[in-house]
Amino acid sequence: MIGVSLFILFIIHIILNRKWYKNLWAGSYSRFRTLSISINVLIILCMLVLVGSSIMISRDIFAFLDLKSEFVCRSIHTTAAQWALLLVSVHLGLHWNMILKAFSRNLLKDKKGLTTWILRGISGVIAMKGIERQKN
Repeated sequence: MIGVSLFILFIIHIILNRKWYKNLWAGSYSRFRTLSISINVLIILCMLVLVGSSIMISRDIFAFLDLKSEFVCRSIHTTAAQWALLLVSVHLGLHWNMILKAFSRNLLKDKKGLTTWILRGISGVIAMKGIERQKN
């Protein structure tokens, strides 16, 4: 269920940023833009692999197929999920200033950097939970 929720959020993100796709071929390509596009394409490929492998793993959706390669599909799914996590982290890092500006402008109209510290705190908690989960 977590995977389905994340995929829905991914689709919402794509819909909200559809202007990016419209302007993909316009303008010049700096190193940053080329890197950003490459990361985005790799994320999309990972998501497609995740959807395909999750369908293969699912015992509910396509139970009638009686697929026997569950171990291979699960390995592919896990690998794609790890790559997606890494790539999404890079994607967030590339756009972090834009995210901070959006939060500052729209949510917490502060003058003392409160938004920055709140987002740093949230990032820290997420990172600690990820490290904690890796140890288990």
